[in-house]
Amino acid sequence: MEKVLIQLKRLKRHYEHSVRTYDDASLLDLAHILRIWTELKTALPEQYPNFKTKKPFKTGAPIRKVLKQAVNQQYVFSYLPGNGVVTYASNGQLAGGPDINNGSDFSMAVRVKHSGEAIWLSQYCYISKSLEQPYIKALENEKVVRCNFVDWMGAETVRVQFINSEKKLERRSISREMLVKRVANILDASHTSLSTSDGSENMFDDAVWWLMKFNCGGLPLPYFLLLKIAQDIIDNSSKLLGIPEHA
Repeated sequence: MEKVLIQLKRLKRHYEHSVRTYDDASLLDLAHILRIWTELKTALPEQYPNFKTKKPFKTGAPIRKVLKQAVNQQYVFSYLPGNGVVTYASNGQLAGGPDINNGSDFSMAVRVKHSGEAIWLSQYCYISKSLEQPYIKALENEKVVRCNFVDWMGAETVRVQFINSEKKLERRSISREMLVKRVANILDASHTSLSTSDGSENMFDDAVWWLMKFNCGGLPLPYFLLLKIAQDIIDNSSKLLGIPEHA
């Protein structure tokens, strides 16, 4: 257990720093330590059955009514169930994206709460068309499912559809595990981007780069998604390991 506790301590340290301070280095360090937890996905349930039998993790996805409206559109659908994620590194700006200020039609549903220097983000949805009710309201009604650690790591954290380099719409459902790995790789947190691996993972890189163009409070959306992954691991791991929360 000592090795796992060291990794949990490392994760807490990087998470607490990233909550307070955002820069390129803090994002890379958070992605790097989270990559360790993607590698623990199979080992933890074998040694600690609670990671397989218990379902304290939550994952969210858009409902069918919304997806029907988004068939031929660019979109970002990301839900952070529970209390969302908090940051103190925001610069106070509203949500933004690549096509939001160029006169194009779009709809957004961003669930954000301000309290002093802190902001909580629990939903970020964008679609490249103007929606009317009841569809705007439907953006807020995600489908939430409880998962064990393994299923949660493999579950969707963000769904995107964007115009690729060939001018075609490309759709990607990005799991937590895949988001961590691709951020860690393409931003050079764990491996240099100058070398390539097999194309099965690199097929997600353009989607992650596109996500980096969306922001809330002046901070890129992947920053919030990685914070939420780290926060959920920290909030649940002590109980699943059977140790006091502050041990």
